[in-house]
Amino acid sequence: MTFNKNKLNHIIRKALLIACIVLTVCLLGACGKNTKKEKELREQAIGFMQQGDFSAAVARFDEALSYHDGSYGQLEIDILRYRAEAEVLAREYANAANTYSQLRREDGDRPEYINLEIICMLRSGQSPKKALELYRHSCEIDPVGTGNREALYALGTALSHTGNEEDLKTALELYQTALNDGNSASGELYNRIGSLVFEQGDVEKAIDWFNEGIGFIQKHPEMNEEDVLASLKYNIAICYEYNHDYRTAKSLFEEYTQQYGSNEEIQHEIDFLESRIRE
Repeated sequence: MTFNKNKLNHIIRKALLIACIVLTVCLLGACGKNTKKEKELREQAIGFMQQGDFSAAVARFDEALSYHDGSYGQLEIDILRYRAEAEVLAREYANAANTYSQLRREDGDRPEYINLEIICMLRSGQSPKKALELYRHSCEIDPVGTGNREALYALGTALSHTGNEEDLKTALELYQTALNDGNSASGELYNRIGSLVFEQGDVEKAIDWFNEGIGFIQKHPEMNEEDVLASLKYNIAICYEYNHDYRTAKSLFEEYTQQYGSNEEIQHEIDFLESRIRE
């Protein structure tokens, strides 16, 4: 029999082609099965969330992600988003921060992910130092990005509670920068600035900030900050009490009760001020 090299090569190429086709079909079948399993587990996890069993939901989302092929498509991104939400609801804030960090890597460095990571980091008790770096990074991308204001408030609160004077100044600078950008202004922001200024001991300036906050809310009723308006008025009364202007403070507290009702704390303030006026 004559050896036909060309014919043998043709047979080999054909066999390899068939093998490649079979392998591809097998892989596609496996991927299809994996995708189906991911979707099934995701739906089970969402069901646990609806039942309020958030820890079980997190475990199911983790199981669903164990079936992905190493690359993150839209399905995996969707599962990560759900998992982060479930972790927050389960109060697993450190884990949620890690999930939002993973989302940043897999789905783009979006402000919404950065800001949610900041909030979760701070809720988990982490130092505000890294959160501050992330917040500044978020503002570089988009100063008014999704969740920016909530991240700002969380960061400002954390900084002002460290007991460090420099951290308090940083919080005040962040609030004032946000106020000056023209898009982040709110009655709450004025209230926070006034409160920090009060902590620094400048009571008169604090009163000015609180009054500006009241003016802002009156000009922007669409922001629905009635609760903040009440807080601003209460804080002004506290400032006058701190300055020993007891008559003005008492009058302001009485006005407050006429608008918002009384409670044991405010009645105690009024009784205290009345005793000081009689002396």
